[in-house]
Amino acid sequence: MSNRERLRAELPDDVSAALAALDAWDPAVAADTWDRVTRTVVLRLARDLLADDGLGWNRRARAAFVVATASPVLRDVVPTLPLRQWSRQTVVTALFNYFALLGAANTLRQAV
Repeated sequence: MSNRERLRAELPDDVSAALAALDAWDPAVAADTWDRVTRTVVLRLARDLLADDGLGWNRRARAAFVVATASPVLRDVVPTLPLRQWSRQTVVTALFNYFALLGAANTLRQAV
């Protein structure tokens, strides 16, 4: 699955369609927009994970979260995270790796 397909799974259909239209209109502008949207989604997902301190170390809470979440990214990423309290660095790095997103990791870690 490509990064854009992974990202599309997190976005509302109308946003995904708008990004596809932007791709067709101007691929250079679209590339920058896709990057910014990906970073925004990573920030939202990281905040979702860090909102509950117990998810990192509580196996039952983690398993329940994975089953209940609507996010396909979080269903894939959460089981790969270490069994301990998560830091911003741990969560953001895992999400960056999932999306193969290079750069700006420090900026997003601080924003979480």
